[in-house]
Amino acid sequence: MQQVITGQPQSMQHVTDVMWKKSSLGSFKCNIHASFSSHLNFVDIGMCIRDDSEDFVLAKT
Repeated sequence: MQQVITGQPQSMQHVTDVMWKKSSLGSFKCNIHASFSSHLNFVDIGMCIRDDSEDFVLAKT
């Protein structure tokens, strides 16, 4: 389970619980994470690709 928070001002943010779903046969799923720091002037992005058997295929940061 993952919580998703909208990119709105904190007083208007909406939190949603999201369940990961397996990809359909013969396809891949790409999960992406990003973080931002205006204080440090820094952006970080990571991704992970899994196949329809949920086996790891590739990751990048």
